[in-house]
Amino acid sequence: MSVFSGIKNHWNAWLKRMADSNKEAFHGEVPDCCKLKQQNQPGQKTGEERQR
Repeated sequence: MSVFSGIKNHWNAWLKRMADSNKEAFHGEVPDCCKLKQQNQPGQKTGEERQR
């Protein structure tokens, strides 16, 4: 196995782990920057709460 083949295999394994992690975190949906921002700011009202 060449050096580049080893790097490629490790890279592909890392990408698969990231994809699996994202599927678990976002329930198979496409990550949305607005949802991510809301998750990272505890105590801030969501869109539904602001409309009330």
